[in-house]
Amino acid sequence: MRTLSIIFTVLFFGNHLSAQSLSSQVSSDSILFGNYFIYEIKLENIKENIDIPELDEFNIVSGPNQSSSISIINGKESGYKTFTWYLEPKDLGQYFIEPVAVKADGEIYETEPLEINVFPNPDGIIIKPELRSMDSFFDFQSPNIFGPRTKPTPPKTPSKPKRKLKKG
Repeated sequence: MRTLSIIFTVLFFGNHLSAQSLSSQVSSDSILFGNYFIYEIKLENIKENIDIPELDEFNIVSGPNQSSSISIINGKESGYKTFTWYLEPKDLGQYFIEPVAVKADGEIYETEPLEINVFPNPDGIIIKPELRSMDSFFDFQSPNIFGPRTKPTPPKTPSKPKRKLKKG
């Protein structure tokens, strides 16, 4: 009987408990001047709002963009909220994005400070940033067993020789 009560307790309370986390990441910690990077803050199972960090050293290309998701499976609720910025450094050098903190259910969750190094870009190289996360693990492309796709080339039509104009 004791085993049955333990199982019931774990199942009952386990449905209402979910792991909470707060994380932040950047698409790259080293960029060439004139490029931008992606800065993302992700809250998992935290319903409180965060204080938006000061980003004075950067031009905000886009943001804050916000996305959220809530799912309820077998009575267990989980969700996340994501804030995303596209940032361009104003100058060369080393910058730090300050940690973000939030208090939820009596606990304080805090991100790590993020370091960004901006290097000279004499050739004017532009690199588009990509932010990869574990959510994109399932976002894979299946291999094409028939080989790479190529666009058919239109048939070539013979061109007529150009006529020369005669003065007369």
